[in-house]
Amino acid sequence: MRSSLAAAASPSWAANALLRGLPIELIAVLIVAARHGARTARRPWSGRVIVARAATLGAATFVTGLVAVGVVVPAGLAILKGNGILVPPLPRPADGRVVVGLAVVLTLCAILTFGLGLRLCHGWTAILVRVSLIALPYTVATLPLPPDPVSMWLLRLTPAAGLAVQQTMTEYPQVTAHYAPSAGHFPLPWWAGLALLGAYTVIVMWIAVGRKPVANTDGR
Repeated sequence: MRSSLAAAASPSWAANALLRGLPIELIAVLIVAARHGARTARRPWSGRVIVARAATLGAATFVTGLVAVGVVVPAGLAILKGNGILVPPLPRPADGRVVVGLAVVLTLCAILTFGLGLRLCHGWTAILVRVSLIALPYTVATLPLPPDPVSMWLLRLTPAAGLAVQQTMTEYPQVTAHYAPSAGHFPLPWWAGLALLGAYTVIVMWIAVGRKPVANTDGR
């Protein structure tokens, strides 16, 4: 009983190993979104136009993220199996949730960073803020460097909590295991992490839409 339950956690390890490059993709998305937001701030657009531009950015990010993650995860699992690494298949609802969920996370991160670029009027300032609140906490928490409680709180309080959508590991009270972000376990359920990221995005966009236009900015 204990061995079968422990084996069920291995797909989570495989999924996390395949997505180690996710912070790099996140940073690339943040750069594009922040620069787009800063350029939008150069003109006194109406709130409706700003929302439309954010929606367009979000749609493009979602499609790109869906294709990218949808290719990386199945192809990576096939490569692992081809190299003799036994990986039990992801549960059917979970595999689709990981792919679609990560595309949604990238979309929300892009819109959030667009709003920051719009509000701060400088793309690189917005990039630094977002990297410090999304990519950096996720990277630090998933590496076995800080104590587990610190990693857990980083993924409870910051927008990086949304990345819990990639979690497929289930905590069983009768199984002794290392339930920590570095082992593929997130402190919040996937839906709670996504809701927290969504709340950050809504708040930032609400503030950004109500900003006063800034005429002189270089968009950087």
